[in-house]
Amino acid sequence: MRAIAIAAVLAIVVAGCAGPGGGSGGYPRSHGRGHRGDADRDSAGQRDDSTRYAPDPLHMMTEELRIDLKLTPEQEPLWQDLVRRVDAMRGDAARERVRLLHPQAETAPQQIDHSVDVARDRLTATEDAAAAARALYAKLSDEQKKVADTRLARLLQVQ
Repeated sequence: MRAIAIAAVLAIVVAGCAGPGGGSGGYPRSHGRGHRGDADRDSAGQRDDSTRYAPDPLHMMTEELRIDLKLTPEQEPLWQDLVRRVDAMRGDAARERVRLLHPQAETAPQQIDHSVDVARDRLTATEDAAAAARALYAKLSDEQKKVADTRLARLLQVQ
C-alpha cells in the first residue's frame, strides 16, 4: 500500500514539473521558452526527459510522512503551517549556500557579523518550525504519534 502511495506521489511530482507545455518547463512550445529544439531527442526522435526533473528528496519525505500520518481535516492546517515553516528554512539555507558561492567584497568583521546573523536567523526559523511541529504533534492520535516519533523531527534537520 505504501509503495502505491509513493508511486502516486512521484507521478504527481513528475506531472507537476512537466506543466502545461508537456515537459517544456511549463511553457507551450509556441512561446519558445524551455525548449531546446532537437537536442532533447534521442536517435529515434523520442524525447529524453530522464534527467530533466529529479524529485526533491525532502519534498518526497514530507509527502510520504503526510500520507502515512493520515491527517484529519482538523490537523491539515497545522501540517500546512509546519510545511510552510520548513520550506522557509530550506529557502534560507539555499540562499546562504548560493551567497557562499559568490562571496561579496566584505571586511572580516562584516563577514563575521553576517555569520552571526545567519545563525540567529536559522535558530529563529528552527524554533518557529519546532513550535509548529509541537502544535501538530499535540493534535495527533496515539497511532499517528507512533509514525511521527520516527520521522517528524527529521523535517527540521535542514542542511
